[in-house]
Amino acid sequence: MLVLASGPAAAQAGRYTVSGTNPGGSGSYGGTLTVSPQGEAYRVVWETGGAPVEGIGVVVNDVLATAYGGSCGIVAYAPVDDGYEAVWATMGGTELGTERAEEAGPGGAHRVSGTNPGREGTYTGTLVMETIQNVTAVRWDVGGSVYEGVGLAVEGVLGVAYGAETCSVAVYRMADGALDGVWTMPGAPGFGTETATAD
Repeated sequence: MLVLASGPAAAQAGRYTVSGTNPGGSGSYGGTLTVSPQGEAYRVVWETGGAPVEGIGVVVNDVLATAYGGSCGIVAYAPVDDGYEAVWATMGGTELGTERAEEAGPGGAHRVSGTNPGREGTYTGTLVMETIQNVTAVRWDVGGSVYEGVGLAVEGVLGVAYGAETCSVAVYRMADGALDGVWTMPGAPGFGTETATAD
């Protein structure tokens, strides 16, 4: 069952010291990560050298899923008996949308139905997921429009970033005041890791 953020998630808001490795083992980095409430969603800002990078996040089942790298959205899918349930948000948004994906056949095909953030309309369509070496490519066909995204799973929750071609994803397990996660970007060789500890 999908468990949205409430009291425990709010405790994860704050400033963190981060250290990470790049996808494919191509170096490491350090810096800070700030997580702050933004209505029903979360604003996430990384400072790891150069200009700050801003993202949007949602929390499901003690997992923080984030998207960054342009005009992006984030979807966090949790498995249920016949598919997935999800919440999603767009960059700068303060309200969550919902989505349900039911298996529709082989090859990762699903039927989807959802509600836009703020309950401003509904949609239906199809969703295809393909996982290769722990990175999941996602393709939605909704209302005659096609959206593509990249996702990673942590603790059974699949976080998917979509939108601009540069949209990237980071997904963290939240525990004991720390964040432990993985991240990737379109075209990257696999995924990197990131650990964040509260300042």
